[in-house]
Amino acid sequence: MPLSTNPLVNTGIHIINQDGILPEQLPKNIIVSGIARSGTSLVAGALSKLGVFMGNKAYPPVFEDVELSDTLEKKDLVAAQAMIERYNEKHPIWGWKRPSSVGYLDTVNSIFPNPVYIFIFKDIFSIAKRNQISMKFDLVSNMRSTHQQYGKLLTFIEMYHPQAMMVSYDKALMNRKLFVQSLCDFIKIVPLKDQFHSAVEFIRPNPADYLDASRVTKAKGRVGRMEELFVAGWATAVHNKNPIKVELFVNEKKVAVTKADLFRKDLMEKGIHPKGRVGFRFDLTEDQKLKKDDVVRVRAENEVKDLQNCPKVFEGVGTIEKDKEN
Repeated sequence: MPLSTNPLVNTGIHIINQDGILPEQLPKNIIVSGIARSGTSLVAGALSKLGVFMGNKAYPPVFEDVELSDTLEKKDLVAAQAMIERYNEKHPIWGWKRPSSVGYLDTVNSIFPNPVYIFIFKDIFSIAKRNQISMKFDLVSNMRSTHQQYGKLLTFIEMYHPQAMMVSYDKALMNRKLFVQSLCDFIKIVPLKDQFHSAVEFIRPNPADYLDASRVTKAKGRVGRMEELFVAGWATAVHNKNPIKVELFVNEKKVAVTKADLFRKDLMEKGIHPKGRVGFRFDLTEDQKLKKDDVVRVRAENEVKDLQNCPKVFEGVGTIEKDKEN
């Protein structure tokens, strides 16, 4: 399928070294690279939907093989080569996605025997704004670092002239079928109709599961007990084990902040936290004490979602609910 019947149309797709695409008899190692938050998960997810193996632990919504990435970033090239060889033996075509690979593409190019690349590009303001929202990064400084990382990527392309497909994130969203068909043409696969349709449907702006999973502030927990003069429960960060602060809202007004670092043996035994330091308790003053029909909410600081069991209407008597893992 041609990219476009009109040579003046900007498809947002460009193939480098098209004549050098690997012969059919060689296993293809598809390297998905780009700046973090630029759309690498979109490419990796589309490949996965098309039936391309993306790694033993490449789970949605990011489809990132953490095992292989870990060996490369620890510079354990022996372990990385062994894993790549195992994948090549089992899969005639497979992919690996890692945004941070931009910093060591020369190593990637030397250790993967048959690499073909898919590079995705998004404007630097959009990337930095996502990092500001999800990671609490400074907008302008992140724009500058993103610009520098793109410079590294372009230097690699200029130096190695790899077999590669360059993709505009925005154009891929605008013409999903063309993008998916172009992926198939580039890596020379013929997917089933259901696979093609699934890949097209996967491509959508602002996927809720990705936005939720990518937040550095993502937390989990539950309000377990409320009395007139205290509210208690547990909360912990999803992406690290450091104690977090939680905020108490009563009738949409923030009335208190505390740290969730009280020891909870039960939650340690359940594997919620290795040290069990996730409990919290808000002790209220007489002026703050809860009244019947007050609406109570607790959420982790900088989070966008309440803890489980919130909002909760105070019934005028103490309530106790069993804590759960989720």
